[in-house]
Amino acid sequence: MNTTEYDGGPSHPPFQIAYLAYLFVYLAYLGWSLTQVVVLANRYAAIAHRPLLRFGLRMTTVGSLWGLAYVAAKLVAIALANRSADWALITDAVVVLAFSTSILLVLIGSTVPSWGPRVGLDRLWAGAAAVRDYYRLYPLWARIHAVLPEIALLPPPSGVRGALSIARDASLRRVRITVEILDGYATLRPWMSASVAAHAHDAAQKAGLFSDQQTAMVEAVVIGAALASRLDGAPPAGEAGEAIALPLGPSRDSAAGDLDAADQVTWLAQVARAMESPMAAEIITRATSEAPSLDTQSSER
Repeated sequence: MNTTEYDGGPSHPPFQIAYLAYLFVYLAYLGWSLTQVVVLANRYAAIAHRPLLRFGLRMTTVGSLWGLAYVAAKLVAIALANRSADWALITDAVVVLAFSTSILLVLIGSTVPSWGPRVGLDRLWAGAAAVRDYYRLYPLWARIHAVLPEIALLPPPSGVRGALSIARDASLRRVRITVEILDGYATLRPWMSASVAAHAHDAAQKAGLFSDQQTAMVEAVVIGAALASRLDGAPPAGEAGEAIALPLGPSRDSAAGDLDAADQVTWLAQVARAMESPMAAEIITRATSEAPSLDTQSSER
């Protein structure tokens, strides 16, 4: 089988070179264009605030990657076309699959921000995001609620009926659990030790955590230590002025007050994830055992 016969090109030798040159220029330009789409769509998806727009950009990125797979498969098909008919059938199937998938994903991704709200995808997406946020925050809330049950306005939902109520009122549940966590922070503030925070920061640095991961680990350790101290009936940590104020927030924000509601939920979910890690439990144990000596040294100075 001739390469140009496989590609549907001219079979006469004078035109074969020109056809192959055109084909390679076309594939090179298509590959370059799809690479630019991948870079730009991925970049703008990271800063898009509308969920459907972000989803559409992500889908466009994936579709463009499939387009690059089409380009690669097309080049392989051209290179292997003269080997055997079996290779031609395999590469042809890959080319068709990659091309069809790329077109479908890019088409959906580029249009879903306009037709998605008309069919209710934005509401469905918002509800799913609220349910996800609720369950991401729940481990942190559960730890605080176990020591401070008064933060809950209503009994925590449980069982199938509770799961259905969470799904039905997901946005309200997300707001309520966030407020209750922050109420727990306010109650625990006298037990939030600055020396424990310093110890946790040093341990997180030695563990090689990144900047925001370090801050989330520090906050998780401070909360965990404060909960342990409150549960054990320990007195508040030092003077009121020495207590650390939480939430800390990401390092790019000057204060927790700079966070809007969505960023605050994202941050508290990161703290909840850090608190569930074995590293946090280890640091809390070390920090709470060494904090009294650190507080004594600081008071003597």
